[in-house]
Amino acid sequence: MEQLLLQRVGIEDTGLESLAEAINVSKRTLQRRLDREGVDFRSLSLSVRMRRAQELLAGTDLDVSDIATHLEYSTPGHFARAFRQSFDVAPSQYRNNVANPDSC
Repeated sequence: MEQLLLQRVGIEDTGLESLAEAINVSKRTLQRRLDREGVDFRSLSLSVRMRRAQELLAGTDLDVSDIATHLEYSTPGHFARAFRQSFDVAPSQYRNNVANPDSC
């Protein structure tokens, strides 16, 4: 499930209903499967988006605002706040730390 979401982030709709359609099950069936795995869709989606954010920050020169848009955040501020809550560092600081690991 996580891999499918990761492939779709920034390219296709990553909502619950869209993901259910992609794997040919009902929305409720998908929710049940996630429940059995002990994860809710919101947490899974956030995890995938943050993983993709790390990849984009480390591997591209995209502006943080472009990454926010790519990851379907309504504003760069919402993205930055979510990133900071997940990793205890701002996106720009993360990029700098990855580019210059000795400066930590």
